[in-house]
Parts: sequence; C-alpha cells; structure tokens
Amino acid sequence: MADAAIAGGIELLEVTLTSTQPYWLIEQLRARWPQAQVGAGTVMGLDAFQDAAAAGAQFCFSPVTEALVIERAFRRGIPFVAGALTPNEIWQAWQLGATAVKVFPIQAMGGAAYLKNLCTPMGALPLVPTGGISLDNTASLLQAGAIALCIGGSLFPRAWVEQQNWDAIAERAAAFVTEAGVLPRSSPCHRPPLPIQG
Repeated sequence: MADAAIAGGIELLEVTLTSTQPYWLIEQLRARWPQAQVGAGTVMGLDAFQDAAAAGAQFCFSPVTEALVIERAFRRGIPFVAGALTPNEIWQAWQLGATAVKVFPIQAMGGAAYLKNLCTPMGALPLVPTGGISLDNTASLLQAGAIALCIGGSLFPRAWVEQQNWDAIAERAAAFVTEAGVLPRSSPCHRPPLPIQG
C-alpha cells in the first residue's frame, strides 16, 4: 500500500497504531523510503507517543487532544496533530501547542462548509480535515482553508487492496496529488505553510 501511494506521488505516510505491528512498520517504511515522511496515527496516551517516537515516527496524529502528549512532542521536536471538532476544542488544541489540528469527522459536520465556517472567524489556524475525504471533495476542502488532507478508504478501497491492484491505487494517489496541486489558493482562509513549532 505504501509503495503504491509513493508511486503516485504521496510522500507523507501515516501508520495507525491500530495496525498490525505498527512500530515495526514505521521502522521498515522509513528504511525503505528515506525520502518519505512516515508518522504514527491514532496516538493516544504518553506511552503510545513514546513508542512511536522510538520507532522513528516523524510526525504524529491523534483523534483527541492530550496536553501532556502535545507538550512532550513539542519538547522532542516531533510535529503533533491533535484531534478536535468544535471551535472551542480546536482553539484549545492550538493553545496547548499542537502543530496543527485534525478536524474529525469533517464530512459528518458538513465538509467544506463547516471548515470554512471555522476558518473565517478563527483565522489562520492550520486545520487538517479527515473522515470522508475523496477526490470529489478535495478541491472544496483545500479552498475552504485546509492545509492538508488525511486520505484513507478512498485511496485504498478494500477490493483493490484484497486484489493487490497496486497500479489502480497508484493512479488514485496521483489523481489526489494532481487535484491538490492545481488548485488556486484564493480563499480568504488560505494561509502559507507554517513552520513547525518546537
């Protein structure tokens, strides 16, 4: 799966800690693809963060906001994307030092319209929507102010994975990269890339 994603031009790979042998997988992917950035997802709790960091995770995503974990990641210089949903939760995650804020589940909350409604009053917070991202909504989410998108099921359809149809996955990855790369960034919510905190 990682090979196909990279073949399509995606070079930030997240290994969820709910995967089989996730720490070993992070180590293997970092060795195999040194030009890629390999991180850990579903990082909940200090122990999980420390194990991910020891395995070489170059960034971490969490579905929740945990002050101690964010602080530890900040000290270690590992970008940490904390999970939040409401304006209050998003602001708290940012104030605690999260590098960016994962807005999940974005589609259940209205997709790009919800993201734009967050972005307009809250300013240039780095928001990364996830949950239901597809080629059909990539453009609207980026134009609404997302700095990045987390893509899962729509990049790796179960049937394609079971059939080992890596070419189709690589083509889908390339389509996502193309869709993201050709968008004009004229939204009032768009912000330039931010330096990593810490």
